Amino acid sequence: MDKLSDDLEVDLWFDPLDSNPDGDSFYDYDEWLNNTSPFVYNLTLDESKEAFLKGAALGDWATADNIEILLGQITFSFVPFVADVRDYFANVFVNLDTWAAIFNVGGFVLDFIPAAGVAGDATKALPKLGRFVAKYADDAPKVVEAIIRSSKLFPNADEVLPGLVKIIPAGALDDIAGSIKNGDNITKADYTELQKVFETAGKNADETVEGMGSTVDPNKLNRIFGKTEHNLDTLLSKFGEDKVKAYNALEKATQQYVNSNKITGTFKDVVVNVNGVDVTVRGAVINGQVKIGTAFIP
Repeated sequence: MDKLSDDLEVDLWFDPLDSNPDGDSFYDYDEWLNNTSPFVYNLTLDESKEAFLKGAALGDWATADNIEILLGQITFSFVPFVADVRDYFANVFVNLDTWAAIFNVGGFVLDFIPAAGVAGDATKALPKLGRFVAKYADDAPKVVEAIIRSSKLFPNADEVLPGLVKIIPAGALDDIAGSIKNGDNITKADYTELQKVFETAGKNADETVEGMGSTVDPNKLNRIFGKTEHNLDTLLSKFGEDKVKAYNALEKATQQYVNSNKITGTFKDVVVNVNGVDVTVRGAVINGQVKIGTAFIP
């Protein structure tokens, strides 16, 4: 089960009210130890091995449905000549990806030039990562995890982000930001990595992703205000649609309520009045401080 303290989970931008939000075989504590995201479904060890070998064996003939297949594709793409020929035909006849096929040809040619070395390896592997990012741009946690784990396979990790932002579609970063706005949770560590991607592309992640530049955990904003079924439009209208201001007011009202009623630990369906609007709140009190899990108007 989850062995992390609620304080640490809040600091990590995990969900203290859910010990396994992605529903895989790993609880938050395991994800923390493994440096993986609790918001990205992780395969079991046996499943990971099978998926990795599939990616390594089939290369671009296989569809990278998960990160492990992608890692297998990237790893084997560094094998001279054979991988380039295999992937070239896959990109020409199956994926219909002209640019990837051109990169395959380029990688094949560079294999004959010993001095090319690292540059040749990046030329072969970057299109695979770029295709994965473009395909799952609406799933920010998955994309960031793929970038982090894939970068470790490149001979020169510093070349990954500059090369990646050149080949992904122009709207991919906006789609990634949109997925967070629409409610996809992301850890603090993954958001820090996402900032690097945006900076490399000449963009500011804090400005692109609403609320990220504030001191409020964006997961909280998305979890509370990003779901239409929470019916919080009336509350937001009281604060000029500013989610950060609305959240801060909600947190203040809830803190006053739990202080007045001497509530400790987890609480459920507490009704507080925020600027004339009654809102139902669920969460926990940790070291005297309110940690809101969710809020809604029935």
